[in-house]
Amino acid sequence: MLRAFVLAALVLAVAPSHAAAAARIFPSDRWTVRDPAQVTGKRVHLPTAEACPSRPSDCAELQRLNRLDGFDVEPRVQVSFDRRIDVSTVSARTLSLRAAGGGPAIGLDRLVWDPARRILTGSPVRQLRPATRYRVRVAAALAGTATSDAFTTMSTTVQLRRMAASVRASKPALHVLGTLPAGTPMTRLIDRGGATPDAEPVPDLSATGAAQYVFGTLDVPTWLRPDRTFATVPTKRAPAPLGRTSASFTLIVPAGTPPSGGWPVAIFGHGFLRSHYDVFLAARGNAARGVATIAIDAVGHGGGPRGAIVADGTVIPAPGRGRDTDGDGVISDLENLRTPPQPDPDASFLLRDALRQSALDTVGLVTALRAGVPALPQLSRTAITYYGQSMGGIYGTIAAAIEPRVVRSVLNVPGGPPIDVVRLSPGFRPLFLAELAARRPPVMGPSATLDERLPLRGEPPVTAPSPRVLAAATVIARIAWLGRSGSPEAYAPLLQPARTLVQVAFGDQTVPNPTNDEIVRAGGLAARTWVFRNDRTPTADSNPHGFLLDPASQGDILGQAQALTFLRTGRVGDPDGPAEVFERLRGNLLWSLNY
Repeated sequence: MLRAFVLAALVLAVAPSHAAAAARIFPSDRWTVRDPAQVTGKRVHLPTAEACPSRPSDCAELQRLNRLDGFDVEPRVQVSFDRRIDVSTVSARTLSLRAAGGGPAIGLDRLVWDPARRILTGSPVRQLRPATRYRVRVAAALAGTATSDAFTTMSTTVQLRRMAASVRASKPALHVLGTLPAGTPMTRLIDRGGATPDAEPVPDLSATGAAQYVFGTLDVPTWLRPDRTFATVPTKRAPAPLGRTSASFTLIVPAGTPPSGGWPVAIFGHGFLRSHYDVFLAARGNAARGVATIAIDAVGHGGGPRGAIVADGTVIPAPGRGRDTDGDGVISDLENLRTPPQPDPDASFLLRDALRQSALDTVGLVTALRAGVPALPQLSRTAITYYGQSMGGIYGTIAAAIEPRVVRSVLNVPGGPPIDVVRLSPGFRPLFLAELAARRPPVMGPSATLDERLPLRGEPPVTAPSPRVLAAATVIARIAWLGRSGSPEAYAPLLQPARTLVQVAFGDQTVPNPTNDEIVRAGGLAARTWVFRNDRTPTADSNPHGFLLDPASQGDILGQAQALTFLRTGRVGDPDGPAEVFERLRGNLLWSLNY
Protein backbone atom coordinates (compact mmCIF):
# COMPACT_ATOMS: atom_id res chain seq x y z
CA MET A 1 0.00 0.00 0.00
CA LEU A 2 2.78 2.45 0.87
CA ARG A 3 4.33 1.81 -2.55
CA ALA A 4 1.13 3.21 -4.07
CA PHE A 5 1.45 6.28 -1.85
CA VAL A 6 5.02 6.81 -3.04
CA LEU A 7 3.92 6.52 -6.67
CA ALA A 8 1.14 9.03 -6.01
CA ALA A 9 3.65 11.47 -4.59
CA LEU A 10 5.75 11.15 -7.73
CA VAL A 11 3.04 11.95 -10.27
CA LEU A 12 3.69 15.70 -10.35
CA ALA A 13 7.45 15.28 -10.30
CA VAL A 14 7.76 13.23 -13.48
CA ALA A 15 9.61 14.93 -16.32
CA PRO A 16 10.84 13.57 -19.65
CA SER A 17 14.19 11.86 -19.41
CA HIS A 18 17.25 13.45 -21.03
CA ALA A 19 20.52 11.64 -21.45
CA ALA A 20 23.12 12.97 -19.00
CA ALA A 21 20.66 15.36 -17.40
CA ALA A 22 21.85 16.51 -14.00
CA ALA A 23 18.40 17.51 -12.80
CA ARG A 24 14.74 17.22 -13.83
CA ILE A 25 12.42 20.07 -13.03
CA PHE A 26 8.69 20.44 -12.40
CA PRO A 27 6.64 22.45 -13.31
CA SER A 28 7.57 22.55 -16.97
CA ASP A 29 5.84 23.59 -20.16
CA ARG A 30 6.80 20.12 -21.40
CA TRP A 31 3.59 19.12 -19.64
CA THR A 32 1.33 21.44 -21.65
CA VAL A 33 -0.31 21.41 -25.06
CA ARG A 34 -1.16 24.32 -27.33
CA ASP A 35 -4.67 25.70 -26.80
CA PRO A 36 -5.52 29.04 -28.46
CA ALA A 37 -8.80 29.24 -26.50
CA GLN A 38 -6.83 29.87 -23.30
CA VAL A 39 -5.44 33.20 -22.14
CA THR A 40 -1.96 31.68 -21.95
CA GLY A 41 -2.27 29.83 -25.26
CA LYS A 42 -1.54 26.62 -23.37
CA ARG A 43 -3.33 23.95 -21.41
CA VAL A 44 -1.85 21.63 -18.80
CA HIS A 45 -1.38 18.05 -19.99
CA LEU A 46 -0.10 15.87 -17.14
CA PRO A 47 0.16 12.10 -17.65
CA THR A 48 -2.77 10.15 -16.22
CA ALA A 49 -2.08 6.56 -17.24
CA GLU A 50 -0.31 5.71 -13.96
CA ALA A 51 -3.25 6.95 -11.88
CA CYS A 52 -6.32 6.04 -13.94
CA PRO A 53 -8.24 3.98 -13.03
CA SER A 54 -6.30 2.33 -10.18
CA ARG A 55 -6.10 5.50 -8.05
CA PRO A 56 -9.46 7.26 -8.56
CA SER A 57 -8.73 10.30 -6.37
CA ASP A 58 -5.37 11.01 -8.04
CA CYS A 59 -6.93 10.39 -11.44
CA ALA A 60 -9.75 12.88 -10.83
CA GLU A 61 -7.34 15.57 -9.65
CA LEU A 62 -5.02 15.12 -12.62
CA GLN A 63 -7.92 15.25 -15.07
CA ARG A 64 -9.12 18.52 -13.54
CA LEU A 65 -5.62 20.00 -13.47
CA ASN A 66 -5.45 19.22 -17.17
CA ARG A 67 -8.25 21.72 -17.78
CA LEU A 68 -6.19 24.63 -16.44
CA ASP A 69 -4.30 27.06 -18.65
CA GLY A 70 -1.06 26.98 -16.69
CA PHE A 71 0.72 26.03 -13.52
CA ASP A 72 0.12 27.34 -10.03
CA VAL A 73 1.20 30.88 -9.13
CA GLU A 74 2.54 29.40 -5.89
CA PRO A 75 3.90 26.17 -7.37
CA ARG A 76 5.46 23.32 -5.50
CA VAL A 77 8.71 23.32 -7.46
CA GLN A 78 10.38 19.89 -7.62
CA VAL A 79 13.91 19.21 -8.74
CA SER A 80 15.06 15.60 -9.13
CA PHE A 81 18.84 15.23 -8.83
CA ASP A 82 21.15 12.47 -10.01
CA ARG A 83 23.17 12.76 -6.81
CA ARG A 84 22.77 13.78 -3.17
CA ILE A 85 22.99 17.49 -2.52
CA ASP A 86 23.90 19.67 0.43
CA VAL A 87 20.56 21.32 1.23
CA SER A 88 22.35 24.09 3.13
CA THR A 89 23.72 25.33 -0.21
CA VAL A 90 20.25 25.95 -1.66
CA SER A 91 19.82 29.70 -2.15
CA ALA A 92 18.67 32.15 -4.79
CA ARG A 93 22.18 31.86 -6.29
CA THR A 94 21.96 28.10 -6.77
CA LEU A 95 18.22 27.56 -7.37
CA SER A 96 15.84 30.29 -8.48
CA LEU A 97 13.02 31.39 -10.75
CA ARG A 98 12.98 34.45 -12.94
CA ALA A 99 10.29 35.84 -15.24
CA ALA A 100 11.18 35.22 -18.87
CA GLY A 101 10.72 38.92 -19.58
CA GLY A 102 13.25 39.88 -16.92
CA GLY A 103 13.21 40.78 -13.26
CA PRO A 104 14.87 39.73 -10.03
CA ALA A 105 15.69 36.15 -9.14
CA ILE A 106 13.10 34.53 -6.91
CA GLY A 107 14.42 31.99 -4.42
CA LEU A 108 12.64 29.04 -2.85
CA ASP A 109 11.83 28.37 0.77
CA ARG A 110 9.75 25.82 2.73
CA LEU A 111 12.16 23.18 1.43
CA VAL A 112 11.69 19.42 1.71
CA TRP A 113 14.58 17.12 0.75
CA ASP A 114 13.86 13.44 0.12
CA PRO A 115 17.27 11.74 0.27
CA ALA A 116 15.91 8.34 -0.81
CA ARG A 117 14.77 9.65 -4.19
CA ARG A 118 17.05 12.71 -4.31
CA ILE A 119 14.11 15.08 -4.86
CA LEU A 120 14.03 18.64 -3.51
CA THR A 121 10.75 20.55 -3.31
CA GLY A 122 10.13 24.14 -2.33
CA SER A 123 7.88 27.14 -2.90
CA PRO A 124 8.78 30.57 -4.30
CA VAL A 125 9.44 33.20 -1.65
CA ARG A 126 6.74 35.33 -3.26
CA GLN A 127 3.67 34.68 -5.38
CA LEU A 128 4.30 34.62 -9.12
CA ARG A 129 2.46 36.74 -11.66
CA PRO A 130 -0.43 35.01 -13.45
CA ALA A 131 -0.23 34.12 -17.15
CA THR A 132 3.55 34.64 -17.12
CA ARG A 133 6.42 32.45 -18.28
CA TYR A 134 9.12 31.71 -15.71
CA ARG A 135 12.45 29.93 -16.02
CA VAL A 136 13.77 27.71 -13.24
CA ARG A 137 17.58 27.66 -13.08
CA VAL A 138 19.67 25.12 -11.17
CA ALA A 139 23.33 26.06 -10.84
CA ALA A 140 26.18 23.63 -11.44
CA ALA A 141 27.29 24.26 -7.87
CA LEU A 142 24.13 22.47 -6.72
CA ALA A 143 23.43 19.96 -9.49
CA GLY A 144 26.86 19.14 -10.85
CA THR A 145 25.68 20.37 -14.24
CA ALA A 146 23.75 23.60 -14.71
CA THR A 147 20.24 23.05 -16.02
CA SER A 148 17.03 24.99 -16.50
CA ASP A 149 13.46 24.64 -17.65
CA ALA A 150 10.49 26.98 -18.15
CA PHE A 151 6.81 26.97 -17.25
CA THR A 152 3.80 29.25 -17.65
CA THR A 153 1.55 30.24 -14.74
CA MET A 154 -2.23 30.03 -14.92
CA SER A 155 -4.50 33.03 -15.45
CA THR A 156 -5.97 33.05 -11.95
CA THR A 157 -8.35 36.04 -11.90
CA VAL A 158 -9.35 36.85 -15.47
CA GLN A 159 -12.51 34.73 -15.65
CA LEU A 160 -13.98 36.00 -12.38
CA ARG A 161 -13.38 39.59 -13.46
CA ARG A 162 -15.39 38.87 -16.62
CA MET A 163 -18.13 37.29 -14.52
CA ALA A 164 -18.20 40.38 -12.29
CA ALA A 165 -18.87 42.46 -15.41
CA SER A 166 -21.78 40.12 -16.18
CA VAL A 167 -23.17 40.69 -12.68
CA ARG A 168 -23.01 44.45 -13.11
CA ALA A 169 -24.89 44.18 -16.42
CA SER A 170 -27.58 41.88 -14.97
CA LYS A 171 -29.38 44.56 -12.94
CA PRO A 172 -29.29 42.90 -9.50
CA ALA A 173 -31.92 44.30 -7.16
CA LEU A 174 -32.75 44.64 -3.46
CA HIS A 175 -36.32 43.78 -2.49
CA VAL A 176 -37.60 45.02 0.88
CA LEU A 177 -39.85 42.52 2.70
CA GLY A 178 -40.30 44.26 6.04
CA THR A 179 -39.00 46.76 8.59
CA LEU A 180 -38.75 47.01 12.37
CA PRO A 181 -37.94 49.90 14.72
CA ALA A 182 -34.30 49.74 15.74
CA GLY A 183 -33.74 47.95 19.03
CA THR A 184 -36.82 45.72 18.70
CA PRO A 185 -36.09 42.33 20.31
CA MET A 186 -35.93 39.75 17.52
CA THR A 187 -36.09 35.99 17.19
CA ARG A 188 -34.56 34.23 14.23
CA LEU A 189 -36.23 31.12 12.78
CA ILE A 190 -33.63 28.79 11.26
CA ASP A 191 -34.66 26.05 8.87
CA ARG A 192 -32.37 23.12 9.64
CA GLY A 193 -34.53 20.55 7.90
CA GLY A 194 -36.69 19.50 10.85
CA ALA A 195 -40.45 19.61 11.06
CA THR A 196 -40.36 23.21 12.29
CA PRO A 197 -37.59 25.83 12.16
CA ASP A 198 -35.47 26.34 15.26
CA ALA A 199 -35.93 29.61 17.15
CA GLU A 200 -32.94 31.62 18.38
CA PRO A 201 -32.78 35.15 19.81
CA VAL A 202 -30.78 37.62 17.72
CA PRO A 203 -28.08 39.34 19.83
CA ASP A 204 -28.17 43.07 19.07
CA LEU A 205 -25.47 45.57 20.04
CA SER A 206 -26.07 47.97 17.16
CA ALA A 207 -29.26 49.85 18.04
CA THR A 208 -27.55 53.01 19.32
CA GLY A 209 -28.11 55.80 16.83
CA ALA A 210 -30.23 53.61 14.54
CA ALA A 211 -33.75 54.35 13.30
CA GLN A 212 -34.89 51.11 11.73
CA TYR A 213 -33.92 47.63 10.66
CA VAL A 214 -34.82 46.66 7.10
CA PHE A 215 -35.11 43.06 5.89
CA GLY A 216 -35.38 41.64 2.39
CA THR A 217 -33.59 39.78 -0.38
CA LEU A 218 -30.93 40.49 -2.98
CA ASP A 219 -31.55 39.04 -6.44
CA VAL A 220 -28.34 38.15 -8.36
CA PRO A 221 -27.18 35.77 -11.11
CA THR A 222 -25.67 32.46 -10.06
CA TRP A 223 -23.10 30.18 -11.62
CA LEU A 224 -23.16 27.45 -8.94
CA ARG A 225 -24.24 23.98 -9.96
CA PRO A 226 -25.74 21.56 -7.39
CA ASP A 227 -22.26 20.20 -6.59
CA ARG A 228 -21.04 23.76 -5.77
CA THR A 229 -18.83 24.03 -8.85
CA PHE A 230 -18.79 26.38 -11.83
CA ALA A 231 -18.74 25.02 -15.36
CA THR A 232 -15.24 24.77 -16.83
CA VAL A 233 -14.68 26.72 -20.04
CA PRO A 234 -11.49 28.01 -21.72
CA THR A 235 -10.17 31.12 -20.02
CA LYS A 236 -10.61 33.48 -22.98
CA ARG A 237 -14.29 33.45 -22.10
CA ALA A 238 -16.37 32.94 -18.97
CA PRO A 239 -19.14 30.45 -18.18
CA ALA A 240 -22.70 31.66 -18.63
CA PRO A 241 -24.85 32.13 -15.51
CA LEU A 242 -27.28 29.33 -14.76
CA GLY A 243 -30.10 31.58 -13.62
CA ARG A 244 -30.69 33.81 -10.63
CA THR A 245 -30.58 33.28 -6.89
CA SER A 246 -31.48 35.34 -3.85
CA ALA A 247 -29.75 36.10 -0.56
CA SER A 248 -31.47 37.49 2.51
CA PHE A 249 -30.22 40.84 3.79
CA THR A 250 -30.48 42.98 6.91
CA LEU A 251 -29.91 46.74 6.80
CA ILE A 252 -29.37 49.03 9.80
CA VAL A 253 -30.44 52.60 8.96
CA PRO A 254 -29.15 55.53 11.09
CA ALA A 255 -31.54 57.92 12.80
CA GLY A 256 -31.77 61.59 11.83
CA THR A 257 -31.50 63.43 8.56
CA PRO A 258 -29.13 61.83 6.06
CA PRO A 259 -26.37 63.98 4.59
CA SER A 260 -26.52 65.25 1.03
CA GLY A 261 -26.18 62.19 -1.16
CA GLY A 262 -27.50 59.82 1.51
CA TRP A 263 -26.09 57.75 4.35
CA PRO A 264 -22.76 56.08 3.53
CA VAL A 265 -23.22 52.30 3.37
CA ALA A 266 -20.85 49.70 4.83
CA ILE A 267 -21.32 46.13 3.60
CA PHE A 268 -20.49 43.51 6.26
CA GLY A 269 -19.39 39.99 5.33
CA HIS A 270 -19.99 37.34 7.99
CA GLY A 271 -17.82 34.40 8.98
CA PHE A 272 -17.83 30.66 8.35
CA LEU A 273 -20.96 28.88 9.68
CA ARG A 274 -22.40 32.23 10.77
CA SER A 275 -25.10 34.38 9.13
CA HIS A 276 -25.91 37.92 8.05
CA TYR A 277 -27.46 38.49 11.50
CA ASP A 278 -23.92 38.95 12.81
CA VAL A 279 -24.29 42.49 11.49
CA PHE A 280 -25.99 43.29 14.79
CA LEU A 281 -22.73 42.42 16.58
CA ALA A 282 -20.42 43.98 14.01
CA ALA A 283 -21.97 47.46 13.66
CA ARG A 284 -22.24 48.66 17.24
CA GLY A 285 -20.99 52.20 16.50
CA ASN A 286 -21.86 52.54 12.84
CA ALA A 287 -25.33 54.10 13.00
CA ALA A 288 -24.29 56.57 15.70
CA ARG A 289 -21.51 57.75 13.34
CA GLY A 290 -23.88 58.11 10.41
CA VAL A 291 -23.08 54.89 8.55
CA ALA A 292 -25.78 52.48 7.36
CA THR A 293 -24.73 48.81 7.45
CA ILE A 294 -26.01 45.97 5.29
CA ALA A 295 -25.20 42.24 5.24
CA ILE A 296 -26.27 39.27 3.15
CA ASP A 297 -25.93 35.55 3.73
CA ALA A 298 -22.95 34.00 2.00
CA VAL A 299 -23.42 30.96 -0.22
CA GLY A 300 -24.72 27.96 1.71
CA HIS A 301 -25.41 29.87 4.92
CA GLY A 302 -28.49 30.92 6.85
CA GLY A 303 -30.28 27.56 6.98
CA GLY A 304 -33.02 26.51 4.58
CA PRO A 305 -35.82 28.31 2.74
CA ARG A 306 -38.22 28.51 5.71
CA GLY A 307 -36.09 31.03 7.61
CA ALA A 308 -37.73 34.14 9.04
CA ILE A 309 -37.33 36.98 11.53
CA VAL A 310 -40.01 37.37 14.20
CA ALA A 311 -40.65 40.42 16.39
CA ASP A 312 -43.80 41.63 18.20
CA GLY A 313 -45.96 39.18 16.28
CA THR A 314 -44.54 40.27 12.92
CA VAL A 315 -43.04 37.53 10.77
CA ILE A 316 -40.73 38.65 7.96
CA PRO A 317 -39.49 35.96 5.56
CA ALA A 318 -35.71 35.54 5.59
CA PRO A 319 -34.94 32.41 3.55
CA GLY A 320 -31.52 30.88 4.01
CA ARG A 321 -29.27 29.69 1.18
CA GLY A 322 -29.03 26.06 2.26
CA ARG A 323 -30.77 22.91 1.10
CA ASP A 324 -30.61 19.26 2.17
CA THR A 325 -28.15 18.31 -0.58
CA ASP A 326 -27.02 14.97 0.87
CA GLY A 327 -30.51 13.62 1.67
CA ASP A 328 -29.98 13.09 5.39
CA GLY A 329 -32.88 15.31 6.45
CA VAL A 330 -30.55 17.95 7.91
CA ILE A 331 -29.59 21.28 6.34
CA SER A 332 -26.05 22.20 7.30
CA ASP A 333 -23.97 25.13 6.07
CA LEU A 334 -20.96 23.00 5.16
CA GLU A 335 -22.85 20.66 2.83
CA ASN A 336 -24.03 23.70 0.86
CA LEU A 337 -20.67 25.44 0.84
CA ARG A 338 -18.05 22.92 -0.24
CA THR A 339 -18.03 20.33 -2.99
CA PRO A 340 -19.06 16.78 -2.03
CA PRO A 341 -16.27 15.10 -0.01
CA GLN A 342 -13.98 12.34 -1.16
CA PRO A 343 -14.27 10.11 -3.07
CA ASP A 344 -16.39 12.46 -5.22
CA PRO A 345 -14.38 13.42 -8.35
CA ASP A 346 -14.80 17.14 -7.62
CA ALA A 347 -13.97 16.88 -3.92
CA SER A 348 -10.64 18.70 -4.21
CA PHE A 349 -12.24 21.95 -5.36
CA LEU A 350 -13.47 22.38 -1.77
CA LEU A 351 -14.73 25.98 -1.31
CA ARG A 352 -13.32 27.42 -4.55
CA ASP A 353 -16.52 28.24 -6.40
CA ALA A 354 -18.67 28.96 -3.35
CA LEU A 355 -16.16 31.67 -2.42
CA ARG A 356 -16.18 32.99 -5.98
CA GLN A 357 -19.99 33.09 -6.02
CA SER A 358 -20.06 34.88 -2.65
CA ALA A 359 -17.64 37.47 -4.07
CA LEU A 360 -19.89 37.89 -7.12
CA ASP A 361 -22.88 38.30 -4.80
CA THR A 362 -21.03 41.17 -3.14
CA VAL A 363 -20.45 42.73 -6.57
CA GLY A 364 -24.21 42.36 -7.09
CA LEU A 365 -24.95 44.08 -3.79
CA VAL A 366 -22.67 47.00 -4.68
CA THR A 367 -24.35 47.23 -8.09
CA ALA A 368 -27.86 47.25 -6.60
CA LEU A 369 -26.91 49.95 -4.10
CA ARG A 370 -25.36 52.09 -6.81
CA ALA A 371 -28.47 51.75 -8.97
CA GLY A 372 -30.58 53.01 -6.08
CA VAL A 373 -33.31 51.29 -4.10
CA PRO A 374 -36.67 53.05 -4.46
CA ALA A 375 -37.75 51.88 -1.00
CA LEU A 376 -34.49 53.17 0.53
CA PRO A 377 -33.83 56.62 -0.97
CA GLN A 378 -31.84 57.69 2.10
CA LEU A 379 -28.84 55.51 1.13
CA SER A 380 -25.82 56.82 -0.74
CA ARG A 381 -25.24 55.39 -4.21
CA THR A 382 -21.50 56.03 -4.19
CA ALA A 383 -20.11 55.99 -0.63
CA ILE A 384 -20.06 52.18 -0.41
CA THR A 385 -17.43 50.35 1.65
CA TYR A 386 -16.86 46.77 2.78
CA TYR A 387 -15.67 45.01 5.90
CA GLY A 388 -15.65 41.27 6.44
CA GLN A 389 -14.72 38.94 9.26
CA SER A 390 -13.08 35.49 8.80
CA MET A 391 -14.71 33.93 5.73
CA GLY A 392 -16.14 37.37 5.04
CA GLY A 393 -12.56 38.61 4.92
CA ILE A 394 -11.60 35.74 2.62
CA TYR A 395 -14.24 36.19 -0.07
CA GLY A 396 -14.17 39.92 0.74
CA THR A 397 -10.57 40.03 -0.48
CA ILE A 398 -11.76 38.59 -3.78
CA ALA A 399 -14.76 40.94 -3.95
CA ALA A 400 -12.71 44.07 -3.23
CA ALA A 401 -10.20 43.00 -5.88
CA ILE A 402 -12.79 42.56 -8.65
CA GLU A 403 -15.10 45.42 -7.65
CA PRO A 404 -13.21 48.74 -7.89
CA ARG A 405 -16.35 50.68 -6.91
CA VAL A 406 -15.86 49.61 -3.29
CA VAL A 407 -14.36 52.80 -1.86
CA ARG A 408 -12.47 51.13 1.00
CA SER A 409 -12.33 47.67 2.56
CA VAL A 410 -11.37 46.20 5.93
CA LEU A 411 -10.35 42.55 5.88
CA ASN A 412 -10.54 41.07 9.37
CA VAL A 413 -8.68 37.76 10.04
CA PRO A 414 -8.62 36.63 6.38
CA GLY A 415 -6.34 33.86 5.17
CA GLY A 416 -5.59 31.47 2.38
CA PRO A 417 -5.36 29.16 0.66
CA PRO A 418 -8.29 27.29 2.26
CA ILE A 419 -6.45 23.94 2.26
CA ASP A 420 -3.75 25.48 4.46
CA VAL A 421 -6.34 27.08 6.73
CA VAL A 422 -7.95 23.68 7.23
CA ARG A 423 -4.77 21.67 7.78
CA LEU A 424 -3.09 24.20 10.13
CA SER A 425 -6.14 25.02 12.26
CA PRO A 426 -6.58 22.73 15.28
CA GLY A 427 -10.36 23.02 14.94
CA PHE A 428 -10.55 22.30 11.22
CA ARG A 429 -7.70 19.78 11.03
CA PRO A 430 -9.97 16.73 11.55
CA LEU A 431 -11.68 17.68 8.28
CA PHE A 432 -8.31 17.59 6.51
CA LEU A 433 -7.40 14.21 7.99
CA ALA A 434 -10.83 12.81 7.09
CA GLU A 435 -10.32 13.96 3.51
CA LEU A 436 -6.98 12.10 3.30
CA ALA A 437 -8.54 8.97 4.81
CA ALA A 438 -11.49 9.06 2.39
CA ARG A 439 -9.35 9.23 -0.75
CA ARG A 440 -9.24 6.19 -3.00
CA PRO A 441 -6.79 4.74 -2.14
CA PRO A 442 -6.50 6.45 1.25
CA VAL A 443 -3.38 8.39 2.17
CA MET A 444 -3.93 7.31 5.77
CA GLY A 445 -6.31 5.14 7.76
CA PRO A 446 -9.46 6.62 9.34
CA SER A 447 -8.02 6.49 12.86
CA ALA A 448 -4.42 7.38 12.00
CA THR A 449 -2.73 10.65 12.81
CA LEU A 450 -0.38 12.53 10.55
CA ASP A 451 2.31 15.11 11.15
CA GLU A 452 3.11 16.14 7.60
CA ARG A 453 6.01 18.21 8.98
CA LEU A 454 5.87 20.63 6.08
CA PRO A 455 7.98 23.67 6.98
CA LEU A 456 6.46 27.10 7.34
CA ARG A 457 8.06 30.16 5.82
CA GLY A 458 11.47 30.79 7.35
CA GLU A 459 11.77 27.35 8.97
CA PRO A 460 14.69 25.01 8.19
CA PRO A 461 14.27 22.33 5.53
CA VAL A 462 12.68 18.98 6.28
CA THR A 463 15.27 16.36 5.36
CA ALA A 464 13.76 13.00 6.33
CA PRO A 465 10.12 12.92 5.18
CA SER A 466 8.18 9.67 5.27
CA PRO A 467 6.42 8.31 2.16
CA ARG A 468 3.06 9.16 3.71
CA VAL A 469 4.19 12.74 4.32
CA LEU A 470 5.33 13.02 0.70
CA ALA A 471 1.98 11.71 -0.53
CA ALA A 472 0.11 14.20 1.68
CA ALA A 473 2.32 17.04 0.44
CA THR A 474 1.46 16.20 -3.16
CA VAL A 475 -2.27 16.17 -2.36
CA ILE A 476 -1.97 19.56 -0.62
CA ALA A 477 -0.14 21.05 -3.60
CA ARG A 478 -2.72 19.78 -6.08
CA ILE A 479 -5.68 21.04 -4.04
CA ALA A 480 -4.06 24.47 -3.66
CA TRP A 481 -3.42 24.61 -7.42
CA LEU A 482 -6.98 23.55 -8.29
CA GLY A 483 -8.44 26.08 -5.88
CA ARG A 484 -6.18 29.05 -6.61
CA SER A 485 -8.70 30.90 -8.81
CA GLY A 486 -11.03 31.04 -5.78
CA SER A 487 -8.34 31.72 -3.18
CA PRO A 488 -7.91 35.22 -1.71
CA GLU A 489 -4.12 35.47 -1.94
CA ALA A 490 -4.40 35.12 -5.74
CA TYR A 491 -6.53 38.29 -5.82
CA ALA A 492 -4.61 40.27 -3.20
CA PRO A 493 -2.20 41.76 -5.80
CA LEU A 494 -5.22 43.53 -7.36
CA LEU A 495 -6.01 45.40 -4.12
CA GLN A 496 -5.03 49.03 -3.71
CA PRO A 497 -3.16 49.22 -0.38
CA ALA A 498 -4.24 52.80 0.31
CA ARG A 499 -7.87 51.63 0.18
CA THR A 500 -7.30 48.51 2.29
CA LEU A 501 -6.92 47.78 6.00
CA VAL A 502 -6.09 44.29 7.31
CA GLN A 503 -6.71 43.22 10.91
CA VAL A 504 -5.30 39.92 12.19
CA ALA A 505 -5.20 38.19 15.55
CA PHE A 506 -1.89 37.01 17.01
CA GLY A 507 -2.14 33.27 17.60
CA ASP A 508 -5.37 32.84 15.63
CA GLN A 509 -6.28 29.14 15.86
CA THR A 510 -9.05 29.23 13.26
CA VAL A 511 -7.37 31.09 10.38
CA PRO A 512 -3.72 30.63 11.43
CA ASN A 513 -1.22 33.47 11.09
CA PRO A 514 0.84 31.92 8.26
CA THR A 515 -2.31 31.96 6.10
CA ASN A 516 -2.94 35.63 7.02
CA ASP A 517 0.64 36.23 5.90
CA GLU A 518 -0.12 34.84 2.43
CA ILE A 519 -2.63 37.64 1.78
CA VAL A 520 -0.45 40.32 3.34
CA ARG A 521 2.62 39.32 1.31
CA ALA A 522 0.79 38.80 -1.97
CA GLY A 523 -0.95 42.19 -1.72
CA GLY A 524 2.02 44.16 -0.39
CA LEU A 525 -0.15 44.99 2.62
CA ALA A 526 2.34 44.82 5.50
CA ALA A 527 2.15 48.57 6.09
CA ARG A 528 -1.66 48.31 6.08
CA THR A 529 -1.88 45.46 8.60
CA TRP A 530 -2.61 45.69 12.32
CA VAL A 531 -2.37 42.89 14.86
CA PHE A 532 -4.65 42.31 17.82
CA ARG A 533 -2.32 41.02 20.56
CA ASN A 534 -4.70 38.87 22.56
CA ASP A 535 -1.63 37.43 24.31
CA ARG A 536 -1.34 40.76 26.15
CA THR A 537 -4.90 40.70 27.49
CA PRO A 538 -6.72 38.87 30.33
CA THR A 539 -8.20 36.47 27.71
CA ALA A 540 -4.77 35.35 26.49
CA ASP A 541 -5.68 31.66 26.84
CA SER A 542 -8.60 31.93 24.41
CA ASN A 543 -8.65 31.66 20.62
CA PRO A 544 -8.69 35.30 19.46
CA HIS A 545 -10.10 34.60 15.99
CA GLY A 546 -13.56 36.09 16.63
CA PHE A 547 -12.38 39.18 18.51
CA LEU A 548 -14.23 41.62 16.25
CA LEU A 549 -17.64 40.27 17.28
CA ASP A 550 -16.90 39.05 20.82
CA PRO A 551 -18.05 41.45 23.56
CA ALA A 552 -15.82 39.55 26.01
CA SER A 553 -12.72 40.40 23.98
CA GLN A 554 -10.68 43.57 24.39
CA GLY A 555 -10.36 43.59 20.63
CA ASP A 556 -14.09 43.95 19.99
CA ILE A 557 -14.63 47.68 20.52
CA LEU A 558 -11.07 48.55 19.49
CA GLY A 559 -11.25 46.62 16.24
CA GLN A 560 -14.66 47.96 15.27
CA ALA A 561 -13.63 51.53 16.10
CA GLN A 562 -10.51 51.28 13.92
CA ALA A 563 -12.48 49.71 11.08
CA LEU A 564 -15.25 52.31 11.23
CA THR A 565 -12.82 55.24 11.23
CA PHE A 566 -11.07 53.83 8.17
CA LEU A 567 -14.32 53.11 6.32
CA ARG A 568 -15.62 56.62 7.01
CA THR A 569 -12.49 58.69 6.49
CA GLY A 570 -9.70 56.57 5.06
CA ARG A 571 -7.55 57.32 8.12
CA VAL A 572 -5.92 54.50 10.06
CA GLY A 573 -5.62 55.20 13.75
CA ASP A 574 -4.20 53.28 16.68
CA PRO A 575 -7.37 52.46 18.62
CA ASP A 576 -5.62 51.90 21.97
CA GLY A 577 -2.76 54.39 21.76
CA PRO A 578 0.27 53.30 23.79
CA ALA A 579 -1.40 50.21 25.27
CA GLU A 580 -0.01 47.93 22.51
CA VAL A 581 -2.99 45.59 22.40
CA PHE A 582 -3.42 46.77 18.82
CA GLU A 583 -0.13 47.25 17.02
CA ARG A 584 1.19 47.62 13.49
CA LEU A 585 2.56 44.48 11.89
CA ARG A 586 6.32 44.32 12.34
CA GLY A 587 8.82 41.97 10.76
CA ASN A 588 7.93 38.34 10.25
CA LEU A 589 5.40 38.07 13.09
CA LEU A 590 2.90 36.15 10.95
CA TRP A 591 5.32 33.49 9.68
CA SER A 592 4.73 31.34 12.79
CA LEU A 593 1.56 29.81 14.21
CA ASN A 594 2.05 31.76 17.47
CA TYR A 595 0.10 29.24 19.55
